[in-house]
Amino acid sequence: MNKLIFFLFIFLLQFVVVRPGFSQVEIRDVSVMEYYDLRGDDGFNGRDGFHADAPDCSSGEVLNGHDGQDGRNGENGHSGANVYIYQDKIENLAKLTFDLRGGVGGTGGKGGRGSRGCNGGYPGKKGEDGLSGRSGKFGKIFLLSEDFVIPAENNTKLVYLTELYKQPTKLSENIWKVNTGAKNYFNSNSKISDEYFTYEKKIEYTVAIDWQLPGDIERFDDVKMAINIQDEKLEVKTYTGGLLVYHIERNQNNFVIAIHGVFEEFRFRNLKLKKLRGSGDNLSLEVVEKFSPNSDQVLTKFVLSVKKVSLNNMEHNEARYYEIPNTLVYKEEKSYFINIGKLKFPDKLKAKGVKLKLQLTIYRELPGQTRVQGLEGIFKI
Repeated sequence: MNKLIFFLFIFLLQFVVVRPGFSQVEIRDVSVMEYYDLRGDDGFNGRDGFHADAPDCSSGEVLNGHDGQDGRNGENGHSGANVYIYQDKIENLAKLTFDLRGGVGGTGGKGGRGSRGCNGGYPGKKGEDGLSGRSGKFGKIFLLSEDFVIPAENNTKLVYLTELYKQPTKLSENIWKVNTGAKNYFNSNSKISDEYFTYEKKIEYTVAIDWQLPGDIERFDDVKMAINIQDEKLEVKTYTGGLLVYHIERNQNNFVIAIHGVFEEFRFRNLKLKKLRGSGDNLSLEVVEKFSPNSDQVLTKFVLSVKKVSLNNMEHNEARYYEIPNTLVYKEEKSYFINIGKLKFPDKLKAKGVKLKLQLTIYRELPGQTRVQGLEGIFKI
């Protein structure tokens, strides 16, 4: 009996379960049977929407109920880990069993219930259920000879605009050939894509700036950018300073970022809260803009948090956050008017005499570029 247990233990040692919890695994020893559980993590479920608060029926008016808040979308599942296998004997790959499936997408949150109406008014509608997230992709399999060393690549760089203008930089990336037939090589119990990748070549690129504007580029020496090469394409993002309007030109392995517009930072970090007007559904917040970016290219988005404040400035309730749809915002000259009364927070927080703490987050966006400004104020309705 003891001998049987000993041999069973030896057998189980040959069938190793590996779940490392990271996105990349190297395998160089294929001498024993191994099972690699490298599935991607499942996405988080979306948050349920808040149930609507009932309107105040004390006036005797016929009032329709409020709609429930929409549920949040579920998070997408994460991709399975990538595997780099160094092996000259293809027949040895049959010892390996992989589970490289992507994680399951999270379930969408349920929409909140609508409230009752007043004095014969219609009840509010249930909020929309959130969408379920997509499942993650299979992890990739890379097959390499035992003594192969993957060339170092430099495909990402953080650099200031003026530095790149004065001195073009070099980037490089490794190119991989896509093959099919992976399921023929590995243990039949594997859960993998049929694709696998083999090394093809390394490409080096030059990236430069073409300044197409009048005036000195040194005015924008605070613009910090990330340049990234992936799949032979250049991607540009900026993190500080002005917002750039540009296009990318390519000549063989030379990329040129041609800049033909800049929105200076002071033109979109210049908003301030002004007045809170009205009450109930007509409650409106005015936000004043000292300088306009002077272009419809720059998108402006608002997120609001709302808290009730007592007369001695004690904050009562937990803040609720609302992404403000474009339908509730209109622009007149240098003012944005945001109809926050249409947002789904309780009627008792929209009534005359109530004191509110409002925190407004403003996002200014161009493709690949976002700047954020936060504003805060206490108002009495």
